[in-house]
Amino acid sequence: RPQYAQVEGLRAFGVLQFAPSGERLLGIAATGELVSLDPATLTETVVRTDVFAGLARYAYAQDMAVSPDGEAVA
Repeated sequence: RPQYAQVEGLRAFGVLQFAPSGERLLGIAATGELVSLDPATLTETVVRTDVFAGLARYAYAQDMAVSPDGEAVA
């Protein structure tokens, strides 16, 4: 049975997934920011602040696709 650890201080993400290389986590925050997280330190880097600009939003993002090289997110 897997063991999980709860980490305090992270913001809420609608979707969060590893980049194909495993070197970082990519997530879309409830605020509409695309964020990169270092899995070892959980240090956040905001990649883009307006992911949903120009789109109607009815809920949080629930799915995300990352390109094989980790450079594009859809």
